[in-house]
Amino acid sequence: MKLSKSPLYLFFSVVFWVIPSFASELPIAEDFQEDARLARHSMMPILVFFVADYCDYCETVNDLYLQPMYSSGEYSNKLIFRIVNVGRAQKIRDFNGHKTSHIRFAGEAGASLTPAIRFYGPDGQELVPEILGYNSPEFYAAILETAISNAISKLRHPATPGNNNR
Repeated sequence: MKLSKSPLYLFFSVVFWVIPSFASELPIAEDFQEDARLARHSMMPILVFFVADYCDYCETVNDLYLQPMYSSGEYSNKLIFRIVNVGRAQKIRDFNGHKTSHIRFAGEAGASLTPAIRFYGPDGQELVPEILGYNSPEFYAAILETAISNAISKLRHPATPGNNNR
């Protein structure tokens, strides 16, 4: 008997097709041009979490910090969360509307080391320095909160002549 005709195969195919992904999972990047429109309209930075399948620290950062932040809803009006997997060929649209892949987007951004968190504005420019690696667990939450606060501030209160908000 072929597996494709097996009742179990059909059952699990239907079950996994019908069950949606959990709402608490961080969204995978698909269309940064659309994300930029949302960021411009809502004045929210785009938090891009660069990950790799082989990166244990990526899982740690996700599980201890980003996933709880996203799931809590506390940041739903402050940040747009997206994941880019530096080793996957999944198709996305970049900030300029060009079709590309996660691999190519990460390469063009120079994001080869993971975990890395970057904050982008609607123009696709980084708002604050990236958070690279996970070498200070006792300070990571503070580092992340500071970067979030600075990115939001920079986006909502851009530097003007005579104002050193950079």
